[in-house]
Amino acid sequence: MVLYLQMDATPSSSTAGEMELDAAGLARLSECMTTPQCILDCRVDGTPFRGATRVSFPEILLRRLSQGTYPLASINANLVIPGAAIVIVPDYQGPNVEVSRILRESLKKYGLSILILTGDPEDVIRAFPNLKGEEKKMKKDSAGFAIPTPLKPMEEEGTWPQVLNLKSLRIDPGQRATPVDRHKQVFPVQINEHLYLGNKEIASNKDFLNQIGITHVVNVTKNLDNFFENDGAFRYLRIPVDDNSSFNLSAFFPDAITFIESAAQSGGKVLVHCLAGISRSVTVCIAYLMSTHKWSLEHAYDQVLRCNGSIAPNFHFMGQLSEFESTLCLADSARSPHPPPSPACGIEVVKSNFFPPSSPSFKE
Repeated sequence: MVLYLQMDATPSSSTAGEMELDAAGLARLSECMTTPQCILDCRVDGTPFRGATRVSFPEILLRRLSQGTYPLASINANLVIPGAAIVIVPDYQGPNVEVSRILRESLKKYGLSILILTGDPEDVIRAFPNLKGEEKKMKKDSAGFAIPTPLKPMEEEGTWPQVLNLKSLRIDPGQRATPVDRHKQVFPVQINEHLYLGNKEIASNKDFLNQIGITHVVNVTKNLDNFFENDGAFRYLRIPVDDNSSFNLSAFFPDAITFIESAAQSGGKVLVHCLAGISRSVTVCIAYLMSTHKWSLEHAYDQVLRCNGSIAPNFHFMGQLSEFESTLCLADSARSPHPPPSPACGIEVVKSNFFPPSSPSFKE
């Protein structure tokens, strides 16, 4: 059947299942500001829907989603809000047909009810132009490299925000949302002999940093201080990004990798931190392991996961890691298991020329 939503309707997610949603129903839903909405567009291209999240999973996330081990809030924060209207725009003929199928089945396994948009999406937007969104494109410098620039907040566009601060939530199969035990993971987490993963508390504790021998700090935030920048004890690299889809963290991978490897070759130790130590900083650590050890994304992800069971890079950062993996041109042999990481892999340290003046800066 086709579901026609009234303005005061709240789609139920108390029981798992699917219902069809036609163009008129989606138009009415988009005007219902009392109902949190989550529109997941599985198409690779085409005219975007207003407020929708494009969904194209890397293989590693697709497997974890189908296994029920991927946090739903990392896809779209509204997925964990009780009573949210979850709309899927399927890909029936494009390259994401399998993504559409697994996403639909996985959300139902989580106990969520979903609405499947019927009809050609282009026809839907032509019939209701107010549903059309703006394609978000990253600005580029003269060399063609991305400049990480914040996008206009979704709230200003009159739609529900795509990204909320829900780091205190963990989604498990069969559960809507349960608080994370903040004592489950003790920071810092040692990734290898020269690389540590941390959070704000560790980064602001000078005695502890000295105790474990930290000499270099990668601060993967826009707002947290470089706490001990002025006393000369540590060398800092700031990567000014927020934990949301508005930032291209991968544009900073080369400088971060160079900074970490330079510290390793000089006998130093590096703390990579963000606010909570589970998304931005984890993404940088994974990128470093992929680049220096020629590991696949899956192998590097699993290595960090074994060190810290609380990692949860957001959906968009995982997509950037997947794209980064493709640039490494890994041989098939690199996708098989490797021994644990060893320090100082001996790569030549060269200062990156990829970035415009807004790129991260090295500070001593």
